[in-house]
Amino acid sequence: MEQEKLKSLLGDSYKDGMTDDEAIEVLSQLRADELSKYTKDKASFDKTSKELADLKKKQGEKLTEEEKQREEFERLKTENERLVREGEIRDLTTRYMSLGYDSKLAHETAEAFVNKDTAKVLTNQEKFNKIREEAIKADLLKKTPRPDPSNPDDTGTVTKEQFDRMTLSQRTELYQKDPELYKQLRNGGK
Repeated sequence: MEQEKLKSLLGDSYKDGMTDDEAIEVLSQLRADELSKYTKDKASFDKTSKELADLKKKQGEKLTEEEKQREEFERLKTENERLVREGEIRDLTTRYMSLGYDSKLAHETAEAFVNKDTAKVLTNQEKFNKIREEAIKADLLKKTPRPDPSNPDDTGTVTKEQFDRMTLSQRTELYQKDPELYKQLRNGGK
């Protein structure tokens, strides 16, 4: 059975009646031949790999003028897009501020508009409307005639003379508070 194993290991180099020493010598020669073949293949592979690496390096170093121009074009295009976007935001911020938005809300709204974030734009418009409504109410309250505490005859009732001096917003507020008094004063007074 050992002869069968030896025959399968040595292949065509096997001879009937080989001694152990002869078999070892044939095995050593076969391994040396394989190592030599491997060394030659490896040397060829290493040479090819080095040549390929050198070619890649040269290719990387030799960007054509067209490739450089294309890279520069892309860089300039990106920079231009950024500048246009910033300009749009700046212009819109100024426009929102001219409508009465505070600078922070105006900038947020302008960015949302440029980014096409409609929900944010609408939310900010609601905030602005609430702020504006509160400011208008406060302004109306400031302009509302009040009784003079130093004059005991002033009961807070509006006279025809006071009515005639009222602004439109003051008359509107009087109408909202006391429609009957408003009608009396408008029709000739009390």
